[in-house]
Amino acid sequence: MKLFYIANIRMPTEKAHGLQISKMCEAFAAQGLEVELIVPKRDNTIKEDIFKFYNIQENFKVKKIYSFDFLRFEKINKFFIYIQALLFAFGVFLYVLFNPNKFKNDALFYLRDEFSPWLLILLNKKVFLEIHAFTKRFRYYRIFFPKISGLILITKKAKEKFIDLGMVKEKILIAPDGVDLNIFDLDLSKDEARKKFNLPLDKKLLGYTGRFRTMGMDKGIYDILKALKILNDNEIIFIAIGGLGADIDHYTKKAREAEIEKQIKLLPFRSQSQLAVYQKAFDILLMPFPPNEHYTFYMSPLKMFEYMASGRPIVTSDLPSVREILNENNAIFVKPEDPEDLARGIKTALEDKELAQRVSQQAFEDVQFYTWTKRAERIVRFIKEKI
Repeated sequence: MKLFYIANIRMPTEKAHGLQISKMCEAFAAQGLEVELIVPKRDNTIKEDIFKFYNIQENFKVKKIYSFDFLRFEKINKFFIYIQALLFAFGVFLYVLFNPNKFKNDALFYLRDEFSPWLLILLNKKVFLEIHAFTKRFRYYRIFFPKISGLILITKKAKEKFIDLGMVKEKILIAPDGVDLNIFDLDLSKDEARKKFNLPLDKKLLGYTGRFRTMGMDKGIYDILKALKILNDNEIIFIAIGGLGADIDHYTKKAREAEIEKQIKLLPFRSQSQLAVYQKAFDILLMPFPPNEHYTFYMSPLKMFEYMASGRPIVTSDLPSVREILNENNAIFVKPEDPEDLARGIKTALEDKELAQRVSQQAFEDVQFYTWTKRAERIVRFIKEKI
């Protein structure tokens, strides 16, 4: 069975969606599918290929097709972003149209792209669409819904929204994201992990991984800095990993203004294998997402599953999307956008050792069901039922 995975993104990329897509292609191929990832040719400061960058098996093919890269320019507005997306979609359409021997009737198309699915439907192709958000634009595509073979979503609220738009519920699969336990389930003590990166052995380390801001939106770093100020404990150090240079400068300035600069360490992107060691070095892992619509209803953050695999207590915002995976048995919840309550949650996790151990252990047991392999197995079963 041939599966063509289509995504309009720069690959490889430091962003989480690149990791998710590469892991799923690897997992689909491990299920016995013949997989080809189709992405646009884009300017890229990352010179490694996908397989080396993400440290994955070279068990699938990668095809890059021409798409004028407006996004290379520093100042670009949304109009040109849509133009680039449309050009890529037409590039995919032409690639499929003029290669009939490659794209036979049994070919499956799996997409994380807004425009390509509707063009491929015009060619009567079997289209499975994975969506990680919900926007009002989808109402304009509802006329194509009957032609979609299947829709893969990551939260229950997204499913409700698409059913409201007329998508048949039997064509929808909810498949939250996952983790590679081979990377994050390390047999490494806290002290051993700290020694690898010269981190202090005698401090309380709070950890955060991933981008600091998405599309200009803060992801909870402000609240962490405010919570540090409230806790007023010089023995606590906050380490965040995954920031862009501008974001590191921005939050360093905020910490300086709050007079807590000596209590923070902000680092750029690190590989998965490095993140796994850092997470073992931390006392607590933080996930204080703000309560905007996307975070509240439509996200399935990779960091959540990676945190669960670390064996460290998670302090997280209490949001419906998070509640689909976490609960009081495997995490410590705090009110979103409430630095006082975040400080309380951090203090509880640091002081109540029994609670911290209990939720950490339960999270680790629960994450065994959320690997990329298990996710691919579920999706492949779903696909076979629908074709």
